[in-house]
Amino acid sequence: MGNEPEGSAGTDYLHSIVAAVNELKTDSLPIPIALLTTGFKVAQTNSAFLQAFNLSVDPASKGDLFLNLFEDVDLADTCRRAMTTGQPGNRRDSPLLIAGQPERGITYWDWTFAPVRDSKGRFEGLVCSAIETTQRVRAADTLQKSSEGLETAVRQGTESLRRVNLELASEVKQRAAAESELRSLSRRLIQIQEDERRRISQELHDEVGQNLTMLKMVLDTAARQLEGISASSIKEASAQVSRIIAQVRDISMFLHPSILEVLGLEPALRALFERLRAQTGLVVSFNSAFDDTRLNADSRLCAYRTVQEALTNILRYAGVKTASVSLSDEGNDVLLSIADDGIGFDLTVLSAGQTNGLTGMRERVSAVGGKFNITTHPGEGTLIEIVLPNNDSNAGE
Repeated sequence: MGNEPEGSAGTDYLHSIVAAVNELKTDSLPIPIALLTTGFKVAQTNSAFLQAFNLSVDPASKGDLFLNLFEDVDLADTCRRAMTTGQPGNRRDSPLLIAGQPERGITYWDWTFAPVRDSKGRFEGLVCSAIETTQRVRAADTLQKSSEGLETAVRQGTESLRRVNLELASEVKQRAAAESELRSLSRRLIQIQEDERRRISQELHDEVGQNLTMLKMVLDTAARQLEGISASSIKEASAQVSRIIAQVRDISMFLHPSILEVLGLEPALRALFERLRAQTGLVVSFNSAFDDTRLNADSRLCAYRTVQEALTNILRYAGVKTASVSLSDEGNDVLLSIADDGIGFDLTVLSAGQTNGLTGMRERVSAVGGKFNITTHPGEGTLIEIVLPNNDSNAGE
Protein backbone atom coordinates (compact mmCIF):
# COMPACT_ATOMS: atom_id res chain seq x y z
CA MET A 1 0.00 0.00 0.00
CA GLY A 2 1.53 3.37 -1.03
CA ASN A 3 1.25 5.59 2.07
CA GLU A 4 3.61 8.18 0.64
CA PRO A 5 3.86 11.68 2.15
CA GLU A 6 1.27 14.08 1.01
CA GLY A 7 3.91 15.98 -0.98
CA SER A 8 5.01 12.90 -2.94
CA ALA A 9 4.58 12.22 -6.64
CA GLY A 10 1.20 10.68 -5.95
CA THR A 11 -0.02 14.10 -4.94
CA ASP A 12 -0.56 15.00 -8.56
CA TYR A 13 -3.13 12.26 -8.82
CA LEU A 14 -4.70 13.40 -5.57
CA HIS A 15 -4.93 16.94 -6.93
CA SER A 16 -6.75 15.61 -9.96
CA ILE A 17 -9.24 13.93 -7.63
CA VAL A 18 -9.53 17.17 -5.67
CA ALA A 19 -10.27 19.00 -8.87
CA ALA A 20 -12.93 16.43 -9.76
CA VAL A 21 -14.55 16.71 -6.35
CA ASN A 22 -14.27 20.49 -6.53
CA GLU A 23 -16.51 20.41 -9.56
CA LEU A 24 -19.19 18.84 -7.32
CA LYS A 25 -19.49 22.19 -5.53
CA THR A 26 -21.26 23.68 -8.43
CA ASP A 27 -23.40 20.75 -9.56
CA SER A 28 -26.69 19.54 -8.18
CA LEU A 29 -25.53 16.31 -6.57
CA PRO A 30 -27.31 16.27 -3.16
CA ILE A 31 -25.07 13.70 -1.50
CA PRO A 32 -22.43 15.13 0.91
CA ILE A 33 -18.95 14.12 -0.30
CA ALA A 34 -15.46 14.77 1.12
CA LEU A 35 -11.97 13.77 0.00
CA LEU A 36 -9.53 12.70 2.74
CA THR A 37 -5.78 12.47 2.54
CA THR A 38 -3.85 9.60 4.04
CA GLY A 39 -3.27 11.83 7.04
CA PHE A 40 -7.05 12.05 7.64
CA LYS A 41 -7.10 15.70 6.56
CA VAL A 42 -10.10 17.01 4.63
CA ALA A 43 -8.69 17.82 1.19
CA GLN A 44 -11.95 18.80 -0.44
CA THR A 45 -15.75 18.84 0.12
CA ASN A 46 -18.76 19.62 -2.02
CA SER A 47 -21.43 22.15 -1.12
CA ALA A 48 -23.85 19.43 -0.04
CA PHE A 49 -21.33 18.36 2.63
CA LEU A 50 -21.15 21.87 4.07
CA GLN A 51 -24.91 22.31 4.04
CA ALA A 52 -25.67 18.91 5.50
CA PHE A 53 -23.48 19.44 8.54
CA ASN A 54 -24.08 23.19 8.89
CA LEU A 55 -20.42 24.13 8.28
CA SER A 56 -19.92 27.85 7.62
CA VAL A 57 -16.21 27.33 6.94
CA ASP A 58 -14.98 24.61 4.62
CA PRO A 59 -12.81 22.27 6.73
CA ALA A 60 -10.67 21.72 3.65
CA SER A 61 -9.56 25.35 3.76
CA LYS A 62 -8.27 24.86 7.30
CA GLY A 63 -6.87 21.42 6.75
CA ASP A 64 -9.09 20.01 9.56
CA LEU A 65 -8.86 16.37 10.46
CA PHE A 66 -11.97 14.42 9.49
CA LEU A 67 -11.85 12.56 12.82
CA ASN A 68 -12.34 15.87 14.67
CA LEU A 69 -15.51 16.81 12.80
CA PHE A 70 -17.69 14.07 14.28
CA GLU A 71 -17.96 12.56 17.76
CA ASP A 72 -19.06 9.05 16.72
CA VAL A 73 -16.30 6.70 17.91
CA ASP A 74 -17.49 3.88 15.65
CA LEU A 75 -17.42 6.21 12.63
CA ALA A 76 -13.80 7.16 13.46
CA ASP A 77 -12.87 3.47 13.79
CA THR A 78 -14.47 2.69 10.41
CA CYS A 79 -12.52 5.52 8.82
CA ARG A 80 -9.24 4.36 10.38
CA ARG A 81 -9.75 0.77 9.19
CA ALA A 82 -10.44 1.94 5.63
CA MET A 83 -7.41 4.22 5.71
CA THR A 84 -5.17 1.54 7.21
CA THR A 85 -6.26 -1.35 4.97
CA GLY A 86 -7.02 0.61 1.84
CA GLN A 87 -10.30 -1.27 1.65
CA PRO A 88 -13.85 0.18 1.45
CA GLY A 89 -15.69 0.73 4.72
CA ASN A 90 -19.26 1.44 5.80
CA ARG A 91 -20.83 2.80 8.96
CA ARG A 92 -24.63 2.55 9.12
CA ASP A 93 -26.90 4.86 11.07
CA SER A 94 -24.11 6.90 12.62
CA PRO A 95 -25.68 9.30 15.17
CA LEU A 96 -24.84 13.00 14.89
CA LEU A 97 -26.02 16.09 16.74
CA ILE A 98 -25.39 18.86 14.21
CA ALA A 99 -23.91 22.00 15.72
CA GLY A 100 -26.17 25.04 15.58
CA GLN A 101 -29.28 22.93 14.85
CA PRO A 102 -30.40 21.52 18.20
CA GLU A 103 -34.05 21.56 17.06
CA ARG A 104 -33.28 18.69 14.67
CA GLY A 105 -32.26 16.46 17.53
CA ILE A 106 -29.99 13.52 16.84
CA THR A 107 -29.70 12.79 13.12
CA TYR A 108 -28.50 9.54 11.58
CA TRP A 109 -26.22 8.91 8.57
CA ASP A 110 -24.92 6.05 6.45
CA TRP A 111 -21.22 6.65 5.69
CA THR A 112 -19.22 5.04 2.86
CA PHE A 113 -15.41 5.20 2.59
CA ALA A 114 -13.93 4.35 -0.83
CA PRO A 115 -10.16 4.16 -1.45
CA VAL A 116 -8.49 6.54 -3.96
CA ARG A 117 -5.57 5.06 -5.94
CA ASP A 118 -3.30 6.49 -8.61
CA SER A 119 -2.75 5.01 -12.04
CA LYS A 120 -0.19 2.61 -10.54
CA GLY A 121 -2.58 1.42 -7.89
CA ARG A 122 -0.94 3.29 -5.04
CA PHE A 123 -3.27 4.29 -2.21
CA GLU A 124 -3.69 8.07 -2.00
CA GLY A 125 -6.65 8.64 0.33
CA LEU A 126 -10.40 8.13 0.78
CA VAL A 127 -13.56 9.51 -0.76
CA CYS A 128 -16.29 9.51 1.86
CA SER A 129 -19.97 10.09 1.24
CA ALA A 130 -22.93 10.36 3.59
CA ILE A 131 -26.65 9.66 3.17
CA GLU A 132 -29.05 10.80 5.88
CA THR A 133 -31.18 7.97 7.34
CA THR A 134 -32.84 9.91 10.15
CA GLN A 135 -36.39 9.35 8.91
CA ARG A 136 -35.82 5.64 8.43
CA VAL A 137 -34.20 5.20 11.85
CA ARG A 138 -36.94 7.16 13.57
CA ALA A 139 -39.63 5.27 11.65
CA ALA A 140 -38.00 1.98 12.62
CA ASP A 141 -37.80 3.15 16.22
CA THR A 142 -41.48 4.15 16.16
CA LEU A 143 -42.35 0.82 14.59
CA GLN A 144 -40.32 -1.00 17.24
CA LYS A 145 -42.04 0.89 20.04
CA SER A 146 -45.41 0.26 18.42
CA SER A 147 -44.54 -3.40 18.10
CA GLU A 148 -43.45 -3.54 21.73
CA GLY A 149 -46.63 -1.70 22.71
CA LEU A 150 -48.66 -4.15 20.66
CA GLU A 151 -46.86 -7.08 22.24
CA THR A 152 -47.53 -5.60 25.66
CA ALA A 153 -51.19 -5.08 24.76
CA VAL A 154 -51.38 -8.64 23.45
CA ARG A 155 -49.78 -9.97 26.62
CA GLN A 156 -52.11 -7.92 28.76
CA GLY A 157 -55.08 -8.98 26.61
CA THR A 158 -53.99 -12.61 26.83
CA GLU A 159 -53.65 -12.33 30.59
CA SER A 160 -57.05 -10.66 30.84
CA LEU A 161 -58.54 -13.36 28.64
CA ARG A 162 -56.91 -16.01 30.81
CA ARG A 163 -58.40 -14.45 33.93
CA VAL A 164 -61.80 -14.18 32.26
CA ASN A 165 -61.56 -17.83 31.20
CA LEU A 166 -60.65 -18.84 34.74
CA GLU A 167 -63.54 -16.82 36.13
CA LEU A 168 -65.87 -18.27 33.50
CA ALA A 169 -64.69 -21.79 34.27
CA SER A 170 -65.24 -21.14 37.96
CA GLU A 171 -68.69 -19.73 37.24
CA VAL A 172 -69.55 -22.71 35.04
CA LYS A 173 -68.35 -25.05 37.77
CA GLN A 174 -70.39 -23.21 40.39
CA ARG A 175 -73.42 -23.19 38.13
CA ALA A 176 -73.03 -26.91 37.45
CA ALA A 177 -72.77 -27.52 41.19
CA ALA A 178 -75.85 -25.37 41.79
CA GLU A 179 -77.77 -27.22 39.09
CA SER A 180 -76.69 -30.53 40.60
CA GLU A 181 -77.86 -29.34 44.00
CA LEU A 182 -81.14 -28.20 42.47
CA ARG A 183 -81.68 -31.56 40.78
CA SER A 184 -80.83 -33.32 44.03
CA LEU A 185 -83.29 -31.12 45.93
CA SER A 186 -85.94 -31.66 43.27
CA ARG A 187 -85.44 -35.42 43.47
CA ARG A 188 -85.66 -35.24 47.24
CA LEU A 189 -88.89 -33.23 47.12
CA ILE A 190 -90.39 -35.64 44.59
CA GLN A 191 -89.31 -38.56 46.77
CA ILE A 192 -90.92 -36.98 49.83
CA GLN A 193 -94.08 -36.38 47.82
CA GLU A 194 -94.15 -39.95 46.55
CA ASP A 195 -93.47 -41.33 50.03
CA GLU A 196 -96.39 -39.32 51.38
CA ARG A 197 -98.61 -40.52 48.56
CA ARG A 198 -97.54 -44.08 49.22
CA ARG A 199 -98.35 -43.70 52.91
CA ILE A 200 -101.80 -42.21 52.22
CA SER A 201 -102.48 -44.86 49.58
CA GLN A 202 -101.51 -47.60 52.00
CA GLU A 203 -103.73 -46.17 54.73
CA LEU A 204 -106.67 -45.91 52.31
CA HIS A 205 -106.13 -49.49 51.28
CA ASP A 206 -105.44 -50.95 54.69
CA GLU A 207 -107.66 -48.87 56.95
CA VAL A 208 -110.50 -47.26 54.98
CA GLY A 209 -110.70 -50.04 52.39
CA GLN A 210 -110.78 -52.82 54.94
CA ASN A 211 -113.33 -51.03 57.14
CA LEU A 212 -115.58 -50.42 54.15
CA THR A 213 -115.23 -54.05 53.12
CA MET A 214 -116.26 -55.19 56.61
CA LEU A 215 -119.21 -52.76 56.53
CA LYS A 216 -120.31 -54.20 53.19
CA MET A 217 -120.13 -57.72 54.61
CA VAL A 218 -122.30 -56.68 57.57
CA LEU A 219 -124.83 -55.05 55.26
CA ASP A 220 -124.92 -58.08 52.99
CA THR A 221 -125.54 -60.36 55.97
CA ALA A 222 -128.31 -58.09 57.29
CA ALA A 223 -129.96 -57.97 53.86
CA ARG A 224 -130.13 -61.75 53.73
CA GLN A 225 -131.80 -61.85 57.16
CA LEU A 226 -134.38 -59.15 56.45
CA GLU A 227 -137.16 -58.91 53.91
CA GLY A 228 -139.14 -56.16 52.21
CA ILE A 229 -138.25 -52.52 52.34
CA SER A 230 -135.56 -52.90 54.96
CA ALA A 231 -133.74 -55.50 52.90
CA SER A 232 -133.98 -53.30 49.80
CA SER A 233 -132.53 -50.31 51.67
CA ILE A 234 -129.71 -52.38 53.02
CA LYS A 235 -128.89 -53.72 49.54
CA GLU A 236 -128.78 -50.15 48.23
CA ALA A 237 -126.48 -49.19 51.07
CA SER A 238 -124.26 -52.18 50.23
CA ALA A 239 -124.11 -51.08 46.59
CA GLN A 240 -123.15 -47.58 47.66
CA VAL A 241 -120.39 -49.02 49.84
CA SER A 242 -119.16 -51.00 46.81
CA ARG A 243 -118.95 -47.80 44.81
CA ILE A 244 -117.07 -46.09 47.65
CA ILE A 245 -114.66 -49.02 47.80
CA ALA A 246 -114.01 -48.68 44.06
CA GLN A 247 -113.45 -44.94 44.45
CA VAL A 248 -111.03 -45.50 47.33
CA ARG A 249 -109.19 -48.06 45.20
CA ASP A 250 -108.97 -45.57 42.33
CA ILE A 251 -107.75 -42.81 44.66
CA SER A 252 -105.20 -45.19 46.14
CA MET A 253 -104.01 -46.15 42.66
CA PHE A 254 -103.80 -42.49 41.65
CA LEU A 255 -101.77 -41.60 44.72
CA HIS A 256 -99.35 -44.47 44.31
CA PRO A 257 -99.52 -47.08 41.55
CA SER A 258 -98.27 -50.15 43.38
CA ILE A 259 -98.56 -52.09 40.13
CA LEU A 260 -95.65 -50.00 38.85
CA GLU A 261 -93.34 -51.47 41.48
CA VAL A 262 -94.69 -55.00 41.11
CA LEU A 263 -95.20 -55.46 37.35
CA GLY A 264 -93.32 -52.55 35.73
CA LEU A 265 -94.03 -49.45 33.63
CA GLU A 266 -95.91 -50.91 30.66
CA PRO A 267 -98.55 -52.83 32.72
CA ALA A 268 -98.98 -49.80 34.99
CA LEU A 269 -99.62 -47.54 31.99
CA ARG A 270 -102.09 -49.98 30.45
CA ALA A 271 -103.98 -50.11 33.76
CA LEU A 272 -104.00 -46.28 33.81
CA PHE A 273 -105.35 -46.10 30.25
CA GLU A 274 -108.11 -48.62 31.03
CA ARG A 275 -109.13 -46.75 34.17
CA LEU A 276 -109.28 -43.43 32.29
CA ARG A 277 -111.32 -45.02 29.50
CA ALA A 278 -113.80 -46.40 32.00
CA GLN A 279 -114.06 -43.17 34.01
CA THR A 280 -113.77 -40.47 31.32
CA GLY A 281 -114.12 -42.13 27.93
CA LEU A 282 -110.56 -41.15 26.91
CA VAL A 283 -109.16 -43.69 24.42
CA VAL A 284 -105.38 -43.98 24.40
CA SER A 285 -103.47 -45.59 21.55
CA PHE A 286 -100.40 -47.18 23.13
CA ASN A 287 -97.27 -48.39 21.33
CA SER A 288 -94.45 -49.87 23.39
CA ALA A 289 -91.16 -51.20 22.03
CA PHE A 290 -88.52 -50.81 24.72
CA ASP A 291 -86.70 -52.75 27.39
CA ASP A 292 -88.26 -51.88 30.78
CA THR A 293 -85.12 -53.00 32.61
CA ARG A 294 -83.19 -50.08 31.07
CA LEU A 295 -85.00 -47.64 33.39
CA ASN A 296 -84.46 -47.47 37.11
CA ALA A 297 -87.29 -46.97 39.62
CA ASP A 298 -87.03 -43.15 39.57
CA SER A 299 -87.19 -42.97 35.76
CA ARG A 300 -90.12 -45.40 35.59
CA LEU A 301 -92.03 -43.36 38.16
CA CYS A 302 -91.14 -40.17 36.26
CA ALA A 303 -92.49 -41.62 33.01
CA TYR A 304 -95.71 -42.78 34.70
CA ARG A 305 -96.38 -39.43 36.41
CA THR A 306 -95.63 -37.48 33.24
CA VAL A 307 -98.07 -39.57 31.20
CA GLN A 308 -100.66 -39.26 33.98
CA GLU A 309 -100.33 -35.45 34.08
CA ALA A 310 -100.28 -35.09 30.27
CA LEU A 311 -103.46 -37.18 29.84
CA THR A 312 -105.16 -35.17 32.58
CA ASN A 313 -104.29 -31.99 30.61
CA ILE A 314 -105.71 -33.51 27.43
CA LEU A 315 -109.00 -34.23 29.23
CA ARG A 316 -109.13 -30.70 30.66
CA TYR A 317 -107.95 -28.54 27.78
CA ALA A 318 -107.50 -30.34 24.45
CA GLY A 319 -111.17 -30.84 23.65
CA VAL A 320 -110.67 -34.40 22.37
CA LYS A 321 -111.23 -37.92 23.70
CA THR A 322 -108.28 -39.57 21.98
CA ALA A 323 -104.54 -39.54 22.59
CA SER A 324 -101.46 -41.56 21.72
CA VAL A 325 -98.56 -42.66 23.91
CA SER A 326 -95.39 -44.42 22.72
CA LEU A 327 -92.29 -45.80 24.39
CA SER A 328 -89.21 -46.75 22.37
CA ASP A 329 -85.47 -47.28 22.68
CA GLU A 330 -83.49 -44.31 21.40
CA GLY A 331 -79.82 -45.26 21.33
CA ASN A 332 -78.70 -45.39 24.94
CA ASP A 333 -81.90 -43.71 26.13
CA VAL A 334 -85.66 -44.27 26.17
CA LEU A 335 -87.99 -41.94 24.25
CA LEU A 336 -91.47 -41.29 25.64
CA SER A 337 -93.99 -39.28 23.60
CA ILE A 338 -97.56 -38.18 24.35
CA ALA A 339 -99.60 -36.61 21.53
CA ASP A 340 -103.11 -35.37 20.85
CA ASP A 341 -104.96 -33.71 17.97
CA GLY A 342 -106.66 -31.15 20.20
CA ILE A 343 -106.89 -27.38 20.09
CA GLY A 344 -103.26 -26.81 21.13
CA PHE A 345 -102.09 -23.48 22.53
CA ASP A 346 -99.46 -20.74 22.19
CA LEU A 347 -96.51 -21.39 24.50
CA THR A 348 -95.25 -17.81 24.15
CA VAL A 349 -98.37 -16.32 25.75
CA LEU A 350 -98.84 -18.97 28.42
CA SER A 351 -98.72 -17.15 31.75
CA ALA A 352 -96.95 -18.43 34.82
CA GLY A 353 -100.26 -19.14 36.51
CA GLN A 354 -101.50 -21.23 33.58
CA THR A 355 -98.67 -23.68 32.99
CA ASN A 356 -101.03 -26.66 32.91
CA GLY A 357 -98.58 -28.72 34.96
CA LEU A 358 -95.79 -28.22 32.41
CA THR A 359 -93.37 -26.83 35.01
CA GLY A 360 -93.94 -29.82 37.28
CA MET A 361 -93.40 -32.26 34.41
CA ARG A 362 -90.26 -30.45 33.27
CA GLU A 363 -88.79 -30.40 36.80
CA ARG A 364 -89.61 -34.06 37.38
CA VAL A 365 -87.88 -35.05 34.11
CA SER A 366 -84.87 -32.84 34.87
CA ALA A 367 -84.56 -34.38 38.32
CA VAL A 368 -83.76 -37.79 36.82
CA GLY A 369 -81.36 -36.31 34.25
CA GLY A 370 -83.80 -36.42 31.33
CA LYS A 371 -84.79 -33.95 28.62
CA PHE A 372 -88.26 -32.45 28.16
CA ASN A 373 -89.63 -30.86 25.00
CA ILE A 374 -93.11 -29.70 24.01
CA THR A 375 -94.35 -28.73 20.55
CA THR A 376 -97.73 -27.08 20.16
CA HIS A 377 -99.54 -24.40 18.18
CA PRO A 378 -103.14 -23.19 18.28
CA GLY A 379 -105.31 -25.61 16.31
CA GLU A 380 -102.45 -28.08 15.69
CA GLY A 381 -102.52 -30.31 18.76
CA THR A 382 -99.73 -30.94 21.25
CA LEU A 383 -96.69 -33.25 21.29
CA ILE A 384 -94.64 -33.89 24.43
CA GLU A 385 -91.34 -35.72 23.97
CA ILE A 386 -89.23 -36.93 26.88
CA VAL A 387 -85.80 -38.57 26.73
CA LEU A 388 -84.98 -40.63 29.82
CA PRO A 389 -81.45 -41.93 30.48
CA ASN A 390 -80.91 -45.62 31.07
CA ASN A 391 -79.84 -47.13 34.37
CA ASP A 392 -76.11 -46.56 33.77
CA SER A 393 -76.66 -42.90 32.79
CA ASN A 394 -78.52 -41.83 35.91
CA ALA A 395 -77.30 -44.31 38.45
CA GLY A 396 -74.83 -41.81 39.80
CA GLU A 397 -77.23 -38.88 39.96
